[in-house]
Amino acid sequence: MAKRGKVKRKLSRRNFIKPIKAPLSTKIVAVFFYIIAILTLLFGLIVIIGGLFGVALFSAVDSEKLAELIPSISLWNDLINQGLFTAILLSGAGIFIWGIIQFLIANGLLKGRKLAYLAAVIIIFIGFILSLSLVITLDWSALAGFVIYGILGYLLLFDKKSRKFFETSLLFKKRRR
Repeated sequence: MAKRGKVKRKLSRRNFIKPIKAPLSTKIVAVFFYIIAILTLLFGLIVIIGGLFGVALFSAVDSEKLAELIPSISLWNDLINQGLFTAILLSGAGIFIWGIIQFLIANGLLKGRKLAYLAAVIIIFIGFILSLSLVITLDWSALAGFVIYGILGYLLLFDKKSRKFFETSLLFKKRRR
């Protein structure tokens, strides 16, 4: 009897891992986070540039001459000495870092990371509660945020495909009768 040789197959990454595509509901939430991340990054850059511009402007101007021309400018001198523009720079850096975090959350959502899912749910829940509190106080401009956060919360928490993608069925077990 002749020995049969083993069939050698060419192994590639595709043979081992079948990529799981994110469902549409998760993609919608991720696109929302991408848009917010881009806007937050731009706003952070604008605040940083504004802080740098303010520091450069007031360091280039002779403050004593300016105080003679405009008497109320002495208040600005005090603010500059107390670090007004440093605070503006630091807040701009904080806003920029928050934009990076939102970008990472969006990437994690598309890759099915549970930590990104948890962070997105927390952010959406906080946004929903804040919008609801503003709508209750009759600030109708928050109604759009209330609706948007409500839809995003539904897409992440109650959509079956999204729950399956993040394997969170343990959080939503059906009760046994």
